[in-house]
Amino acid sequence: MQRCFNYGNDYSHFYTSWFYTGSITAYPGKFAIRAYADNGNRFLEGEKRGYQGAAVVLKGSYRYKDWNFSLAYNNPFCKNYKSSEGEILNKDMHKITTVYDRSSGNCLILSVSWRMSHGKTYKSASKTINLRDTDDGIMK
Repeated sequence: MQRCFNYGNDYSHFYTSWFYTGSITAYPGKFAIRAYADNGNRFLEGEKRGYQGAAVVLKGSYRYKDWNFSLAYNNPFCKNYKSSEGEILNKDMHKITTVYDRSSGNCLILSVSWRMSHGKTYKSASKTINLRDTDDGIMK
């Protein structure tokens, strides 16, 4: 929750916004499946109330040796994604600006990565620690 109190010479604005986010990830074998969603960020700065767009991401990946193949689907089923909105709350002027981004809705992203695992591999020494105290603390 975000609570905003803005005071000026001739205005006072108050705004409360909630930010929800959630994600779930599963790792069945060499696969990784992830789903993420949030409701966007709303804020108030001076006399401007703003909104940064919500996000939904579905992602799946597969690991094969040093290769990783992944496919992400950003903002599914959203043809005209609202990425931001701003509103001026001045008593003499009112203005709303909205930005829509068609490239962010229904966006498929395919990525291929290769892990360069060359070089010397070091093995760590296995040590056991004895955490036993047998001293009673009295000097003899």
